[in-house]
Amino acid sequence: FSPSSSSSTLHHPFPSEATSSSTTQLNAIISNDNIRPGRLIEYTPSKSTSPVLASVVEPDGKKNWKIVTSSGRTTSIHPRTIQHILPRGGVATEKDGVTAVQKHEAAATDALKEDKDNDGTDVVELWEMLIEDSEDTIELETLAELLRGDSSSLSCYATRHILLYGVESVCFKPSAKVENAFETRNEEVVGALRAKAKVEMEALQWWDALKERIASLSFVLEEEEEDVQKS
Repeated sequence: FSPSSSSSTLHHPFPSEATSSSTTQLNAIISNDNIRPGRLIEYTPSKSTSPVLASVVEPDGKKNWKIVTSSGRTTSIHPRTIQHILPRGGVATEKDGVTAVQKHEAAATDALKEDKDNDGTDVVELWEMLIEDSEDTIELETLAELLRGDSSSLSCYATRHILLYGVESVCFKPSAKVENAFETRNEEVVGALRAKAKVEMEALQWWDALKERIASLSFVLEEEEEDVQKS
């Protein structure tokens, strides 16, 4: 497995069904004691299913926290909206928080691109190795070390994105018992999820092709109508 660099803006994909279904369990194991100024967290805004990376700025009232995103926008959130707290890293000021969020988003974007380019091979090899060693629950920092070459905050965030949203996201799932850890799925489950994903992809491709044919037909009919009017 090889480490990588980061240099672009994150276009966050929608979480997979497996990821979103485990949100409640993930929230249940996040300790409020770990939420403090300078920490990087992922939270889910209201009326959204896609998590957003932010830096914690300061307490806001008795329960809420003021956070800042990559755009520099600040908002107040309740701890129950937090899905993930990065295991490493931390910043001193709000400005530093914006920069840190931007760098982590860029690292995740680059990691997903590389994962797509190699068709998820690194994740599959890692999964096969851990399955063979009977490793069920593995800390995110260990996975980052194995997959990206180091366990820095950037690598941990990039690794998490690859495992959740990458080509072979069926191989691992967030642990419902241990914070900042993943569990390997067994071969039977992975096979079933791959088969389901293939069927869904084929259906999507069929639907896209149908829409293209309809659009093409509409264009031809419009041209014929114009010709009739001119004549």
